[in-house]
Formats: sequence, C-alpha cells, structure tokens
Amino acid sequence: MKAMDRYTGVNFGVIKKFSAERPFPPTIDICIISAQYGFLHPDDLIQDYDLRMTPQRARELHGDILTGLRSFTSRRHYREIFVNLGKDYLPAVEGFEDLVTCPVQYAGGRIGEKMSAMKQWLHHIALVSKDQTTLERFISQT
Repeated sequence: MKAMDRYTGVNFGVIKKFSAERPFPPTIDICIISAQYGFLHPDDLIQDYDLRMTPQRARELHGDILTGLRSFTSRRHYREIFVNLGKDYLPAVEGFEDLVTCPVQYAGGRIGEKMSAMKQWLHHIALVSKDQTTLERFISQT
C-alpha cells in the first residue's frame, strides 16, 4: 500500500481532508518519517508493520533520514519548510535545519495544537501564491 494511504494518524487525516476539499497545491511537497522505513515519499509502497519510534531507533535512522531529506530538498528551492513531528521522532531529524537555506518551522505543543498549526499552515500556503514552493513533512505516530 502507498505510504500516504497506509498511515491513518490525525495528521494524515488533515492532509487527506485538505486534498479532498480542493486540489492539492503543486507547490507543497510531502515526505514521511517512519519508525520502520525511515524516509519515505507518499507514493512509496510499504507493508503493514508494528514498530514504535524509540530514542535508539531514531539514532539508528538519523543518518539515512538526513540523507533522504538532503536529497529531497535539493531538487527544488523552498521558501519555507513546516515540520510536524512527535517528540520521539525529533532526534531522527536533528540538524535538518542546517541542511537547508530557508526557514524551518517546527509544530509545537500537544498533538491537537500541532494538528491545528499544520491545518492553518496548509491553508495559508495554499492561498499565498501558486509559485511558492514549500515542503510539508509528516510522520506516522503508530
């Protein structure tokens, strides 16, 4: 199954609802951080799994995830990056903001606050301009 379809957490629900209500802006890119697979594109095919992110697993994945993010973000010019991660996932992307030349905004607070911030960001970016390139990053919290 495609990664974007496999994950069902609240943040993925926000993205799916947003894209069902309007055409998804081509200026927004999404990538996913997975406890099992590391860095993923939304269309990557993955198997079902049951693995939680732990501090040790985040350290194991860190190098590969940064390599994937570096490759992903080098393909386009981004004006802004929004990162929505649970606390267990943050160590897996530590240092990411040093790899890019644009501002990186991390969602903060509890899961509901992060979800709300992501929703507002998506709506803002969709309205700002059609040529604004952005990166939207979400993770599975399963």
